[in-house]
Amino acid sequence: MLSPIAFLIEHSKTIVQQYRHHDSKPKKTWASLQKILPQLSEYMSFNTFKQYMSVFAVVTNGLDKVTQERDRLLNDLKITTKQKTQLEGQVDELKTRLDKVIHTQALDAAVIHGLDKKPKRICGWNVQKSKDGYYRCYRKIAKRVHSVYIGKDLDLKKAQV
Repeated sequence: MLSPIAFLIEHSKTIVQQYRHHDSKPKKTWASLQKILPQLSEYMSFNTFKQYMSVFAVVTNGLDKVTQERDRLLNDLKITTKQKTQLEGQVDELKTRLDKVIHTQALDAAVIHGLDKKPKRICGWNVQKSKDGYYRCYRKIAKRVHSVYIGKDLDLKKAQV
């Protein structure tokens, strides 16, 4: 046979619902519960019910508040996790776009200097396009830098001779 507390816990939803429905009045709740749970009087008397019910209602209200707070926090966590996932996706997209911009700028810089897809070194000589638009090759020989004029266009055959 269950103890009075165990019986209250086992049928807590029904008991608390009736208690709240009858404005927290133990006598009306007891009468209502006698019809719904006829075995109630086997586990406790009305005086026991009256004493336990006031404490049980407070504990149940506290548990309900904790449960509601937990559910709210879980919902907030789901929302935050979803937002985090969306932000990570946006960061990945922005990184991809930034990489494309950097790559495009690097290609533009190479085109401006006239070295797009052409070697910067030819036969050990460094090739540079000067500000006046002409290509020159530079190399250090015997601790001195020597330069060779190539021309307006970078011709690999001419440069290699």
